[in-house]
Amino acid sequence: MIRAAQARAARKRYREMAPVLDEQSRRRFVALEAQALGRGGVSLMARITGLARSTIYHGLSDIRERASAPPGRIRKEGGGRKKKSVQDPSLLADLKELVEPATRGDPTQLLLWTSRSLRNLVKDLAQKGHTLSPTVVGDLLRDMGYSLQGNNKVREGRQHIDRDAQFQYINSQAVAFVAANEPVLSVDTKRKPVHAIRRWWRTMGKKRYPRAKRLMITADGGGSNGYRVRLWKVELQKLADELKLPVTVCHMPPGTSNWNKVEHRLFSFISINWRGKPLRTYRTIVQLIAATTTDTGLTVRAELDENKYPKGIKVSDEQMAALNLSRHAFHGDWNYTIAPTRKKATRQKRATN
Repeated sequence: MIRAAQARAARKRYREMAPVLDEQSRRRFVALEAQALGRGGVSLMARITGLARSTIYHGLSDIRERASAPPGRIRKEGGGRKKKSVQDPSLLADLKELVEPATRGDPTQLLLWTSRSLRNLVKDLAQKGHTLSPTVVGDLLRDMGYSLQGNNKVREGRQHIDRDAQFQYINSQAVAFVAANEPVLSVDTKRKPVHAIRRWWRTMGKKRYPRAKRLMITADGGGSNGYRVRLWKVELQKLADELKLPVTVCHMPPGTSNWNKVEHRLFSFISINWRGKPLRTYRTIVQLIAATTTDTGLTVRAELDENKYPKGIKVSDEQMAALNLSRHAFHGDWNYTIAPTRKKATRQKRATN
């Protein structure tokens, strides 16, 4: 059981890190994982990653000898095997043809992923004359801009029948907001998400979107910002009243929180940035997060929230009834808009004799 848990953890770490690793750092990362697993670690990581055992041993050798490639290069010029897409000119076209019917998201890559499994794609490609491993297929899809995060959480049982339709709906909403230059936020937090949104608006949002007329939030299906959480909706009502903006919320389908774009576009790079550094103080953590950048232009602003928030707050039926909440026609439990509270005009009655 312990070995199986270690293998699952190693597989998850590799999937998160592989998209941002070059060839040299990939073999070193896998070699470190194999080293940590102990006896049989090389064979196990070879099965998990699809890398040859010799490549992993090469990574171990790199680590032992503290070898480094010449600046700007991973190996000698012209060295190594050519990419599969170069060796097999029709490969990418055939792969695209297989995944397009199952593509979820917008071609502009605002939200883009495939629900096809890598192993099934390998089988289908073999029928078209292409021989390659699931790992190579995954690398090719990432190069094409696809997200490959699996649906691992099973809290609510089987995959929901409307999972893919919900992702399409989220994407259509996000595309419409972005086209209108309206803010779209992706929230991934364990506690007090509305306070984080409010802080973002005060420090960055209102400057970046001075003419904003509405706000969209994508959030996980569970946790403190789950679609069933009453306090989440009550706090959103307060936020809408404060900002004087309607807030549209679209939740990820049950069991798919690992597909959140925050995880794909932010967390993995943060992990790389602080790897090997002692995280002894909050100040160190915040500084390392804030220093995270990527070649594609990602920058991060990080702040420490030292406020104290009460726990165990109960929300009454009356508070829920007072929400100015309108549910969307498609899955109103997952998709809804909370508008500022309508203020009722009070009329003073004149006393008559």
